[in-house]
Amino acid sequence: MSHEVDFAEFSKIYPDRETCFKYLSELKWSKGYACRKCSNEQYLTGYLPYSRRCTKCGYDESVIAYTLFQNSRIPINKAFYMLFLVYSTKGKISSHKLSELLLIRQSTCWSYNSKMQKVLEERKKELKNAGDGGWSKLVLESN
Repeated sequence: MSHEVDFAEFSKIYPDRETCFKYLSELKWSKGYACRKCSNEQYLTGYLPYSRRCTKCGYDESVIAYTLFQNSRIPINKAFYMLFLVYSTKGKISSHKLSELLLIRQSTCWSYNSKMQKVLEERKKELKNAGDGGWSKLVLESN
């Protein structure tokens, strides 16, 4: 995808919370599940959609925990699009432009934009040859 993708086009790929959570789940646990509390690899479906609950200690981990979207108050599909825009413009998009495109308050966009640009800067070398799909590498916390 290029940075010329508008929100309507992007929404065809990630139209709702369910689709975003499914994608996050696949991304987050692509190498398998391991409980953060006890390292057990067996899990049950958690209480929230796409969350996982450890069969040993009962720790329930949300799909957005330990991601860039943890504690986010904006709709997840808009947060996805914001991250995509920040990545595809190499952090050169303004919070005013984000606010205009996503219909979210400018101060909220500034806060998220700052957070995303910080992660972008920290992972610059890792993302150098990532291509169009590189934005998804910013989602998970680095270990």
